[in-house]
Amino acid sequence: MIIHLQQDMTGDPMRKKYLMMFALAIMVLSVFVIADSTDNPYAADSNEDLVKRFNSDDTGDLIKNPDYLSELERRATDDISVLNNNPDLMNAWLDVYGLKPGFDAKGILTIRSFNSAGGVVVTEGIYSTTFNIEDHPGASIMGDGSLVLPDATVIKAGNIKLDQDGDMIITNGAVLNANYEDKIILVNSSITVGGMTYHSEGEVIITTLPLGYTLIHGEDISEFDRDGVFKAKINGSVTYDAWGTKGIGWGPETTTYTLYDDKGLKMREYAVDSLTPFYEGEDMSKCQYDWACIADSDDAVLVNPLESPVSVTFFRPDGTKQGTAHFTDDGIRTEGNVMGSGADRRHVAGFVHHAPRGYLHIITKDGRHLYCQGDDCAMTGRENVEPYMDKSRKDEFSEYKKTHEKDYIVLHNTQLHGDPSTAKNTINYFANKNFAVQYVVDTDGKIYELTDSGASPGGIGTSKKFINNPDWYGKIKDLNSISIEFVSSATKDPTPEQIEAASELVSYLQKKHDIPTDNVVTHYELTIYNPDDPRLDPESPSYAPDTPGLARKQVGKGKCGVNIHDNVEDLLDPATEHAMPPDLSNIFGEDVASCVEEGSSS
Repeated sequence: MIIHLQQDMTGDPMRKKYLMMFALAIMVLSVFVIADSTDNPYAADSNEDLVKRFNSDDTGDLIKNPDYLSELERRATDDISVLNNNPDLMNAWLDVYGLKPGFDAKGILTIRSFNSAGGVVVTEGIYSTTFNIEDHPGASIMGDGSLVLPDATVIKAGNIKLDQDGDMIITNGAVLNANYEDKIILVNSSITVGGMTYHSEGEVIITTLPLGYTLIHGEDISEFDRDGVFKAKINGSVTYDAWGTKGIGWGPETTTYTLYDDKGLKMREYAVDSLTPFYEGEDMSKCQYDWACIADSDDAVLVNPLESPVSVTFFRPDGTKQGTAHFTDDGIRTEGNVMGSGADRRHVAGFVHHAPRGYLHIITKDGRHLYCQGDDCAMTGRENVEPYMDKSRKDEFSEYKKTHEKDYIVLHNTQLHGDPSTAKNTINYFANKNFAVQYVVDTDGKIYELTDSGASPGGIGTSKKFINNPDWYGKIKDLNSISIEFVSSATKDPTPEQIEAASELVSYLQKKHDIPTDNVVTHYELTIYNPDDPRLDPESPSYAPDTPGLARKQVGKGKCGVNIHDNVEDLLDPATEHAMPPDLSNIFGEDVASCVEEGSSS
């Protein structure tokens, strides 16, 4: 480089000094520029030469060469066709960062742009997505432009960034099947889960929780159904478990869930302060078997709030507030155009039946009525509620202590949300829920009796229509069955001590109640059938072996009467007021010896 200084060297000395410094700076910069272009051996190659070098490399190491990779990315920044027109080179380049083309890209993938300075990729397609190429190793870029993470989280469109905590921030995008181990923060974005789509122009936080729960939290979240029809507005939290059951609320803040009709007018507004399963349409019948839930349809509302105080606000079709029913452990309190008296804790759960004009009619589970005002009350008769209420289930609330003839034995395994599965937690759980199974089998083989085997404490409800084993539809109920609970995790096998003790207990109960072995079933056989249940897939992280089923195979092989524990009281939480305290007697009492001598039926 030649620098001409058109300068009278005898002139101003300060001017001379600054000009010399300027010339020196230009010379140094020129040296770096020349060195940069000459140090990279691929800088002089044309795009075609770079591709030829890659195609002639039999070792596969060229793409990993820092100089070659740097030059390739510099060229791709200026002209992305160097990658798009050469699929093998594209795939090798993505592989450097642990990325790959998705199955629907069929090995031919195009991207819209790449910026080597920031490592930012913009995919091509209807779901064009922007992300840093180093942030998502193991992910797949699909032909439609979406990004599928290794955990199967699908991101369709939007700008993706990771913050310093590893949380993912998605702006103007959409998420499906969220399984991300850290938080996903959505800004003017949506998430689809359980067939419903949730969108907010503000910030929504998605968290994957233990036991497969997906938690959606934010303000002014709009809910849309599968057809894109607006259904509800949420301020607070919505959850979905691993099997797609929706819940509203999480706690400790109150969540408001407002339902709208097809015209966009308010129908009902729920307020809850802890996780409460929410059933709609055909799923309404499931609520009568839960001990804390809300079921909602066009004809009726069922509220069972034993774990979560719930208020239901009803509106006229024009949006005018008409009345509120508050369901708590202390009873039902009504405001507005609703009349009635409170109900005690045992019978607080009930139906709220509303007429077309928004008036209320509440029926508690023991049959007592809280009547509404207005002419439309005549349209809310008891007969309209019956299809959603199992009469035998209602009867059990008043007859659970009575003895009934037993025809079936049902084996369960414990899955306590938030608490470890121990005998103490299991027994306290049932006592606090105002229902129980008859027996609990601890991991060490000790057997606890929570109530007499002839009682009907309410452990299974009624076998439903769409269940895993249709042979039992409508046959097995709390009144005619005995429930045995295994203290266990859903993903662990029962202990040998549990199998031995349970087989002895089952044999004893078969003999006592004349129950054939074919009538010993697992609770799983009575649950709603779902062929896509991840618990049935051995390759799924949610795979849960049928713990009671393993013990069922041992039925009739043991002898009754060992490891009997007759002191349940020391396991109970003394601070808890149990509505249904368990019996404390030895389950075999004086008949143990004769049972052992005679053996057990098979």
